[in-house]
Amino acid sequence: MVNDGPTTPNLDFLRTFVVFAEEGGFAAAARRLHLSQAAIHAQVRKLGESLGVTLYRRRGRGLVLTEEGRRALAFGREVQERCRDFASELAGVEAVRPPSLALGEGALLYVVDQALRALVDAGAEVALQVRSGPAILAAVQEGAADLGVVAETAPSGSVGLQNALLAVSRSVVAVPGFHPWARRERLELEDLAEHPLIAPPAGAGLRDRVDAALAERGRRLQVAVEVQGWPATLHLVGLGIGPAVVNDVCRLPEGVVAVPLEGLRPVEYRLVRREGRSSAGAARLWDRLLG
Repeated sequence: MVNDGPTTPNLDFLRTFVVFAEEGGFAAAARRLHLSQAAIHAQVRKLGESLGVTLYRRRGRGLVLTEEGRRALAFGREVQERCRDFASELAGVEAVRPPSLALGEGALLYVVDQALRALVDAGAEVALQVRSGPAILAAVQEGAADLGVVAETAPSGSVGLQNALLAVSRSVVAVPGFHPWARRERLELEDLAEHPLIAPPAGAGLRDRVDAALAERGRRLQVAVEVQGWPATLHLVGLGIGPAVVNDVCRLPEGVVAVPLEGLRPVEYRLVRREGRSSAGAARLWDRLLG
């Protein structure tokens, strides 16, 4: 007997799985779809069996998608979108869903701001999703966003994603004009241990990079205040609270000076999307942002 492998997924089961994944559990999915939890569980189980993969795992008291589950979620969302587009095409109605872009606050304010302004001036619509770093990749991989902008020091080339370079940014130290560092041509990493700095909380990408680099040199960062986000950070620098390490794409407030910092790897801002078919709007947005 010939084994034909996994069967074509049942579209009703796929739709149920998308809702299950978006709601994060069987109870919430059951409420949204007006079905019993047992029915939701059975459809998700049958979908996984038909595909020959495990779609989710239990972690503590919660559920998390496997890599195959995340791919199934992205596929399910794409199928739903294509069905809507096809129905609109048959009805002679233009699909109106704007392309979606997931990105961090820094990329929104300082990397793609001019391109987005040009798009808005031209009458184009973009659905923006401001997220943290890991959540940006997840949104694109799972089909919640068409495109994403990620900031990386060592691009890893995530499976199933296409990426293109948008900008390269080097680290600088933003200091008040009256600070002794403002007269320096450049600063070394070891210098950062000499004065308390305004810094993001532990666990943030930049903070972890600075902490690790100083630890390699036997030094430790002194923190004046912890704050999240470039605008708040630069505002505190302008108030004279202390210096801060930022990316050189940031626009500095009046009275603040940027001093080049040696020893940290540059950050690459990359535009990412899922490999394969893109909607016409997402394809145009990709080209506009890179152009």
